[in-house]
Amino acid sequence: MTSAVPPTSAPIAAIVPDGASLLLRHPPFAFYVASRSFSRFSSQIAAVAVGWQIYDLTGSAFQLGMVGLTAQNARKERAV
Repeated sequence: MTSAVPPTSAPIAAIVPDGASLLLRHPPFAFYVASRSFSRFSSQIAAVAVGWQIYDLTGSAFQLGMVGLTAQNARKERAV
């Protein structure tokens, strides 16, 4: 029985579709993808840091939950 998973020794061009590999070879697009990924990662770290600080200052899980709820609602309103 053969496996549908390609071997790990296969070149990346054999695994990634042609269009995606061509895009990632384009330096401005690769820079955009890396920048966007770093930005999203940084936003997540900031959200954790703010929550941690709120809990450290108040000691209240309820207050932490209220800040999280407010932040979630603000994100939903910005998307609309």
